[in-house]
Amino acid sequence: MTHGDGVPDNSFMPPLKQLVLFVTEACNFNCDYCFQGLRTTPRKMDPKTARKSVDWLLAEASGDARKINIGFFGGEPLVNFPLIEEIVDYAEQAAPRYDKTVAFNMTTNGSLFTDKVADFWKRHDISLLLSVDGAPFTQNRHRKSKHGADTSAQVEKNFARILDVHPDCMVRMTITPDTMDHLVDNLDYLFDHGFRAFAHHPVDRGWDRQSLLALDVAVRKAANWCLDKLLTGMKFKQHPFSATAARLCDWDDAAAAENSKPKRSCGAGKGLLAVGVDGTIFPCHRFVSHNDFAGAFPMGTVFDGLNRRMRNQFTRLSNQKMLGCSTTCDACKVRSVCRGGCLARNWEVNGSMFMPAPELEYIATIYYETTKELIGLLETHRRDLLPILLGRRKRSLAKDRASQKTGLRKDRVN
Repeated sequence: MTHGDGVPDNSFMPPLKQLVLFVTEACNFNCDYCFQGLRTTPRKMDPKTARKSVDWLLAEASGDARKINIGFFGGEPLVNFPLIEEIVDYAEQAAPRYDKTVAFNMTTNGSLFTDKVADFWKRHDISLLLSVDGAPFTQNRHRKSKHGADTSAQVEKNFARILDVHPDCMVRMTITPDTMDHLVDNLDYLFDHGFRAFAHHPVDRGWDRQSLLALDVAVRKAANWCLDKLLTGMKFKQHPFSATAARLCDWDDAAAAENSKPKRSCGAGKGLLAVGVDGTIFPCHRFVSHNDFAGAFPMGTVFDGLNRRMRNQFTRLSNQKMLGCSTTCDACKVRSVCRGGCLARNWEVNGSMFMPAPELEYIATIYYETTKELIGLLETHRRDLLPILLGRRKRSLAKDRASQKTGLRKDRVN
């Protein structure tokens, strides 16, 4: 059996395990660094397109995969909460007919997380990624409302409700050149409000040599903050440190594995695809957002099917094929960390998915070298805490919130 593009079904394609749905292009925030830019004509996905996306994923796209995931994205997804309710109910009823199980996740700014939303989240056990930059000074600096107002207070009032629904909720923090000096303050702020999982990532643009040198200092301070928290013995995640450490360490002996060569770059177009509000399929959510949501690299639609030849150019990508920054990725020591960078960002900056943004190599090196020092300190003094850094301890984060500090020697990341 073949599709309209002449390529046979299941022709050596990796199974699609995650589909990100743009339930809306509208957002009640207007963050000035947002990769989506200005939304001049925001649209919402309609129920017909949403149900067809679920049908397509269950019946065709996921292949032999038994566990699949549907993500909700935007805009701010909760602007179209009624559609999310409909999709979840529809997918949960449909999945057993295809001998599959379905889970859900959502990226949100947290401002619209009402009691009604929380009740629905509890009943359906939906994962959350909370996009918040930290304390009021940092949050209000770049994350204004659509009407230009500060947003910290309207997000903070929902923290307890979010943690009650999803105790392991990860906060995704964006670091900018003018707020990076407050990174530790922002971690303290979120930690004091009960969060135990963090991901802080530098913004895509705006870095020069001086600010990159200052970022190195800020990241090392965050690493020492991480070390202090690890010494409490609680389960604790702080990306990119945890993710980088997992790529560098062997599970059994925690030995450095610098010769690790990931065969693939990111998951765009491989195990992950995204669907725009009109049903057009793209490699990932970043490609959907280009050109005022006209997107880039369309791969067909959920109504007409997937252009497998288009997808094939992504499934065959590996970091060995990336051109690299100052050298080829295959010859770079931090290849296991950045894996060639964000394909959509590469294309936006350089007109090619194969050429990472210029500052990526330096930023990746900062996290790589800092994480190596963290690993070394833990291997030398408290190797039993290394699995916590790696995120490989099974107890829930919520059960470790009250852990107490021990009187251990506190070596520092230099």
